Amino acid sequence: MTTPFCVFESAARRYGERTALHGTTLSLESGRVVGVAGPTGAGKTTFARLAAGFVAPSSGRVLLGGEPAMQARAHEGIGYLPDELPRGWRCTVRLLLEMRGLHQPTLGSDAVIDILGLSDLADTPLHVLSKGQWRMALAAYAALGPSRLLVFDEPDSGLDPTALRRMRALITACRDAGSLVLVLSHQLTELDAVCDQLLFIGGGRVLRSVTAAEREGRSVADLYHETLS
Repeated sequence: MTTPFCVFESAARRYGERTALHGTTLSLESGRVVGVAGPTGAGKTTFARLAAGFVAPSSGRVLLGGEPAMQARAHEGIGYLPDELPRGWRCTVRLLLEMRGLHQPTLGSDAVIDILGLSDLADTPLHVLSKGQWRMALAAYAALGPSRLLVFDEPDSGLDPTALRRMRALITACRDAGSLVLVLSHQLTELDAVCDQLLFIGGGRVLRSVTAAEREGRSVADLYHETLS
């Protein structure tokens, strides 16, 4: 039996009087792509940030590899592609990836650069990249850590069809290297393309978990509307 890597035990997160995520209990295994779907404000990003150890639960526990997520993050390795794209770094794509790649990457830097087609952009300053190019560079940065957990928040945003195909390939490669990959997206066709398991979140609650075997050929869109309508 496979030991779950990410475990929520009655985990909830509150911000003042507002509950962003109600008590949640579930387990997620390594070597899977887990799609997280739900309407805007449903609690998807809060769920992902709890899983990654960026925030602590207000009650309950979130464990990575058997440790509290906020502690495990220091040595388990977390890769995070945010939905919003701050550009605080003043360097080239090459330097950005070299800084990240120093830390025993799960995937080698050459493999990531090849998958995402970033070779021609290596010496380009970050601040002149297009939105799609910047997202690809940040995806490479996320994937180049010793990451047993990766979170891709709206990875398809701003990508042309070729870049979208490359992003899918990166997500699949990270899964095949043994990482647990969480993909948050409003584009249900993208979740159809890459996910082994689906979580549907609404009103701050995980309403349903569906594995590939349980889908029985149904699309993510059909399951989404069935669960959230």
